[in-house]
Amino acid sequence: MDNFALNSSASTSLKDFVDVLIPYGNKTHEGTKLRREGFSKADTNATGQVSLAEMESFILSILKDEELFRLYRPSFRQAFNNAKLLQKSNGKTLKGAKGATSDDYVSFPEFRVFTIYLQIYAAMFDIFCSVDGKDAGVNSGDDARISLDEFLRGYQAAHGYDFNGLSQLSAEDTAIKTFDKIDSNDGGFVLFSELSEYLKQEEIKGKTDLGTLLSGNIKPTVLPGVSRKGRRDISSRKTISKNSPSVASVTSRVGRSSKASSKKLQMIMPVTISGAYTPSINASKEFKALVKSFQPYAEKTPACLALRKVAFSSCDNNGTGQCSFAEVDSFVNSVLRQDYSPLKGSKIFKAFRPSYIVAYNGAKNFKKNASGNDDDYIGFSEFRIFNVYLCVYAGMLDSFSRVDGGGTGVDSNDDRRVEIAEWIDRYSKFDSSGFTALQTLGNSDDALSAFKVMDVDDHGIVSFSEFCEWIAAAEVAESTALGGLLEGSIQMTNTKGEASSQELPPQDMPV
Repeated sequence: MDNFALNSSASTSLKDFVDVLIPYGNKTHEGTKLRREGFSKADTNATGQVSLAEMESFILSILKDEELFRLYRPSFRQAFNNAKLLQKSNGKTLKGAKGATSDDYVSFPEFRVFTIYLQIYAAMFDIFCSVDGKDAGVNSGDDARISLDEFLRGYQAAHGYDFNGLSQLSAEDTAIKTFDKIDSNDGGFVLFSELSEYLKQEEIKGKTDLGTLLSGNIKPTVLPGVSRKGRRDISSRKTISKNSPSVASVTSRVGRSSKASSKKLQMIMPVTISGAYTPSINASKEFKALVKSFQPYAEKTPACLALRKVAFSSCDNNGTGQCSFAEVDSFVNSVLRQDYSPLKGSKIFKAFRPSYIVAYNGAKNFKKNASGNDDDYIGFSEFRIFNVYLCVYAGMLDSFSRVDGGGTGVDSNDDRRVEIAEWIDRYSKFDSSGFTALQTLGNSDDALSAFKVMDVDDHGIVSFSEFCEWIAAAEVAESTALGGLLEGSIQMTNTKGEASSQELPPQDMPV
């Protein structure tokens, strides 16, 4: 098996993706030259070892299409993890790495097969997307995991792909048994990571050519071409059956995304975000743009819930149902660049970036207080609250920046901390801020008292995090609607140090 191919029934997006990668898998002089150039481009620090992040940058550079990149990005990790183990390491830690060996990276001997794995796992992701939700492709009905009902409604769409693990899906009873096999943790849902692992293992069990390729029991640079009876032999690539029906795919994932983004920005949103926070009428135009992008993910209407499901799927790029801060940070950047322009979006993203970790930690605390789960991720249940907090804490940063540096909004003069002289000189700029604590600063004495409360370490400087804690505490103390929302983000304990039983704001149920 020398490569992986699709027939004419594959989606346009999948064909476009695979066509870019095919030349990198060819065992020809031109293919070798292309791989050498490609690997050199991916290996940015010239170590001979390429990380997943570096590979993603390389993939984006050859696709030259950010939208196509985002469509199939959830499948990159599986391809990378499969390829990095082709050449066994000696177990020695790499120089300059903290415990990492060569098995944590892809080397040049593994690079050709990695490009083939990208094609295979992208096809698996096409199958996943055709079943996830009620309709073709990825849309507002999708949540990056497949329930049994969804599987029973959509399993026939998988018939268009020649994977052993799906060949027995002829009736509902076999579909149920297959679902149970794929759902390895008995969670009642199938994630993409579970589906791809199941398809891989079924190919290996069946001792197919594809199974041999996916097993890793091959020499990375020597893969024999195999022509199989009843298939088109195109450079010895595995080809989908000619009789395969047209399969609903990832093509509509973003719909295309520019149209979806435009419709979102045209939505009429309430003046008060989630019924709790009314931004200042004097807020910076950059902050207003950020709110316009993320408030639609924060409201509790059916339309906003639909948007939220699609957004979470985009944020959860590895399909685990949990998002790390790195994924959330990347998601915020992607949304802003998509909603506006790469230049303007990046400017807004960088301006308010200090507030994202505060919002993320607030959402994590919300989860802990609601469920007792104290891990380092947020799930779909906390995603709406995260987007509310994103707007709220970005609003706090917008207000903070009126004092820090002296200008309106966030700019290069800000250093994310305020000295007492700055605070006393500029506190009057908080007019109509939307935050209770800032409305109590009637004179310089009030301002000085507030500064001393915030400056808990008595260093004469107030940081942005201290500013946020002070505002949140004031909202909670005054029992405002915003206080009720923010209280869920505080690490709550009672006088005995036990978890508080305080009622939390409603959240999305896991779906």
